Formats: sequence, C-alpha cells, structure tokens
Amino acid sequence: MAETSSYCRELVNTSLLAGQIMISAGAETHRVEDMITRMLKTTGYEQADAFVLPTGITVTLADGKDDICSVTRRVSPGTNNLSRICSVNTVSRDFCSGKITLEQAKARLEEIKTEHIYAVPLKILGTMIACGAFTVLFGGSLLEGLAATICGIFVALINYGARKIIGRDFICDALCALVLTIITLLLTHFTAKWGIMTLRPQYIIVGSIMPLVPGVAITNAIRDILQGDYLSSCARIIEAFMIAASVAIGVGAGIFFGGHVSLLTEEFGFALENSRRGIIGYAFGIASAAISTIGFSTIFEVPKKYIFTVAVVSGFGWVTYLTAVYAGISVDWSSFLAASVIELLSYALARIQKAPITLFLICGILPLVPGAGIYRAAYSVIFADSSEALLDTLTIAGAIALAIIVMDTFLNILNKLYKKTRKKA
Repeated sequence: MAETSSYCRELVNTSLLAGQIMISAGAETHRVEDMITRMLKTTGYEQADAFVLPTGITVTLADGKDDICSVTRRVSPGTNNLSRICSVNTVSRDFCSGKITLEQAKARLEEIKTEHIYAVPLKILGTMIACGAFTVLFGGSLLEGLAATICGIFVALINYGARKIIGRDFICDALCALVLTIITLLLTHFTAKWGIMTLRPQYIIVGSIMPLVPGVAITNAIRDILQGDYLSSCARIIEAFMIAASVAIGVGAGIFFGGHVSLLTEEFGFALENSRRGIIGYAFGIASAAISTIGFSTIFEVPKKYIFTVAVVSGFGWVTYLTAVYAGISVDWSSFLAASVIELLSYALARIQKAPITLFLICGILPLVPGAGIYRAAYSVIFADSSEALLDTLTIAGAIALAIIVMDTFLNILNKLYKKTRKKA
C-alpha cells in the first residue's frame, strides 16, 4: 500500500511537471487537462482530475477510500515553444501506452524543461526574416522589406537580451515597438533627405511589429472557448489585449516623438494597400507568407520536420485571403474564409503527422492576425479618431475567431458521425 501511495505521488508530481512545461510553452489549457488526466488514469483510480489555468494547475488523484493526493502548483510565465509542446505530448503518449516507465518519463521531462532546438543567433535571424517577409506580404517593396529586416535586429536583441533584465513582458513589448518605430523613422527620413531612396514607413513598422502581435494568445483563447474553459479564455483574451495595447503604445510613442523632431516624411500615412494583383500578387503573397512563417518557426521553436508543412498551411491560407479580396469580398469575410481553410488544413495535418493542431494553426494563422490594425489604432490616436480603426481591428479578430469556432464545430460533427458509422459497420 505504501509503495502504491509513493508511486501515485510520484505520478502526480510528474504529470504536474508535464503540465507546467506545456502551459509555459504556450499550450491550450484543455490540452494540458486532457494530457494530465490520461496520465493519472493509468493508475486505475476512481478519481483522476486536473484543473488548469494559465497561471496554475491543481491535480487530484483518489482511490475512492482514504488514499487521496491533491497538489496545486503555480505556473511561471514562459516563452512560446512549440517544440516542447510536441515533445511533452510524445512523452505522455509513450507513458500512457506503456512504452516508457514513470522514471523514464520524468527524466525526459526534466530534459525538455530547458530544451531549445534553435540557438539564439538563429532566432535573431528568424526574427529578421519574419519582419522583412511580412513587410513585403502587406504590400511593401523589397527595399522596405530590407529596412524591416534591419529593424528586426533591434526587435530580436530586445526580445532575447533586455526581456530577461526588464522582467515585464508588456513593458518589453512597448519598448520593442518604440525602438523599431524610431529606427524606421530615422531610416526613412535620412534615406529621403540624402536622396538615396524613398521608403514608406508604415509598411516597415507593420511588418516589424508582427513578431510582437499576440497570435498565440488569440488562438489559444479561441480554442479554450470551444472547450468551455471560459476562465482560461478570458485570461488569454486579457493577455492578448494587453500585448496589443503595449505594442500600440510603443508605436504611438515613436510616431509622437518622430513628429516632434521632424522625422516624419511625406510618405508617412495611414493607408496600407497591396497594389500587386494577378500572378505577381499571388507569387509575392505565397512566397512572403511561407518565408515569414519559416522565420516565425525559429522564434516559436517549431520542430524542423514540421517547418515545411506549417509554411504550406500559411501559404494556402494567404492564397485564400488574396483570392477572396480580389473577388471583391470584404477584408472581414476574406479573413473568415482564410482562417477556415487554415483550421481545416491544421486539423487534417495534425492527425496525419500525429502532432498538436496548435503547431499548424498558430503558424498558419499569423499572417491574418491584424498587425496592421495595431498600427492604424496607434496612428489614429495621434492624428485622427481611433474608434473606426479599433473597430476594424476587432472585427477582423472576430472574423478569425468565428471561422475557427465554426470549422472546428463542423469537423467535430463529422468526426462523431464517422465514429458512429464505423461502430455500426
């Protein structure tokens, strides 16, 4: 009996460790609850429950008599790391299927806890690539993409250097946005003044802030809502709002500073229009979406074997968006259609490659996240009425959320019907 109790306590601690790693790495709460519950149920105990929030986990294991083990563990904030989510998911599956022992599972989790598959210099390069590619994706020229790549250096240096020192993510996000905005205004001002080239700063700023936008928080909030985890979804929504607000404040402060020291050029403005149409538009769109996703893959530490797949998902999503826009459909409904295609592809690929759907969905949906809306909101606060820009941003985010909810519900219905058909057969 004592040995059984000791094993159960060790299992609880191991499952808590797995949950902490996944939540810190950016996993959805319902996925973590499901994983912990499956691990606990290997004991055959009557009660095996897990209650997960973005900031804490409570686990209870009881045999229906006197043996009860209940532990609450706080989760420390971490950086998004999709590789750790995949690795912990694999360890959990192997343990539940009996392929590895509890001791082996715990030892592997201890390794995963500090594991990084990409070195910091490669992440800095990925940030630079993502900034440049997103600038081109949103209609910027290749030269403006190059300028955004330069801004990406400063974004990466603050992210991977100053963030640990500052210790406050929201302040760090605002600082990143402020620095990249000032660097952009300096670049555009002096290249125009010296007659080197003419650059539009709004395209560079929008592309450069994309590594800061809360794509993971938005996606996880939507998926938590689908599972009925409203406390977690509310926490994620607040997190997404705070990140977006911090970035907008940083951009706004940079523009305000630039205006007072005469750094704003004639090309500086509100509008962001992609003038590339037809085959050229598709070619630039597909290439930019895929390249930006590859850049983000290093930031989010996507396992190498999935990088090509997530780039394909992103490319298909952006092609759908462009096709809808070229057909005269509004930006909101175009975002809805593109997000629906991305959800469908992510669902299929997650099952084919036996990986978390989050891996494909987060990377695929990033080009649709309204980074331009954050810029417009910051611009409007200084130069115009901000209500319209804010409403447009919320509408696009709502369209993306609705698409994921509708498509996920539809796919779940099909999956249930398929299982019933197989049982009858």
